[in-house]
Amino acid sequence: MSYHIREIATIIKANCQALHDATIAHLLTDSRTLSYPETCLFFAIKTKTNDGHKYIIDLYGAGVKNFVVADECP
Repeated sequence: MSYHIREIATIIKANCQALHDATIAHLLTDSRTLSYPETCLFFAIKTKTNDGHKYIIDLYGAGVKNFVVADECP
């Protein structure tokens, strides 16, 4: 099942900084399992032992363009 990024933003009540036209078909929470960068949405999750925000730059370089973050980028 696929959703437009704007639909997802509405569903999760996101405070959107920028959205581009994208269809999301895959959800990603572990950067090591990236398979479909063009159609994935990465959730930068903070845990006691790690912080998904530190993988955003590498994922962006690998082609991921859609992220859900807790921290704003500087």
